[in-house]
Amino acid sequence: MTNMKKPKVAYIVYNDVYRDSRVLKTADSAARAGADVRLIAFGGPLSHYPAGTSYRASGAEIVRLSLFPDNVPVLSGVIAWRRRRLSEAAARRQSVPAAPGGARKSSWLKRLRRRIEQGLGRFVIRVRAVDFRRRAARALLDWKPDIVHAHDANTLEVAETVHDRAGIPFVYDAHELWEMRNATRSERDRARDRRMLDRVTSKMAGSVTVSPGIQRWMQERYALAEMPTLVRNVPPRAE
Repeated sequence: MTNMKKPKVAYIVYNDVYRDSRVLKTADSAARAGADVRLIAFGGPLSHYPAGTSYRASGAEIVRLSLFPDNVPVLSGVIAWRRRRLSEAAARRQSVPAAPGGARKSSWLKRLRRRIEQGLGRFVIRVRAVDFRRRAARALLDWKPDIVHAHDANTLEVAETVHDRAGIPFVYDAHELWEMRNATRSERDRARDRRMLDRVTSKMAGSVTVSPGIQRWMQERYALAEMPTLVRNVPPRAE
């Protein structure tokens, strides 16, 4: 009997796959079908799991990357300290009743601090996304999968990098209409998403989505030769 090499299938998702049943079910299905499966996600103090490697019962491997600021010890320590302070402050507010008629308006110093914290939060989110794209692309290029399955549009640029550098085909799994999602975004961010999707969808080997409506919308919007494959979000079949 000839020993056939297992196909190497990589999945990318920009979360820690905590209760992300669609991602886990697709990875498990491929592993049970005989593929060598590796799922790239992230972990660390800002998520539900530590960074590192773990395995599913199906044999699928999950590699959770350590991202900024978790992978910068000084910043990680500051975040842990800040979390403790916020937790202690919340506990004090719950234990001490508010004085009747107390001042409710924030001082200018508190407002300034809030604005600084919001600005830092946006900065961390942007740097974290860039860090993920860089580290995830490197992990995939080192592993050299036969195909990459990109879950949602925030992983497409990773798949594009791997495709451009190593010629590895990729599939886009649209969990939602990314351009129409309910999220607070500036017009600049919306325009960037449109440009990215126009560029990347022209390179993909195929696409998957969750409903007939999105199938039709994607085919028309991105001028796809074939309608995306329909894979609905449904519970696992009962035994």
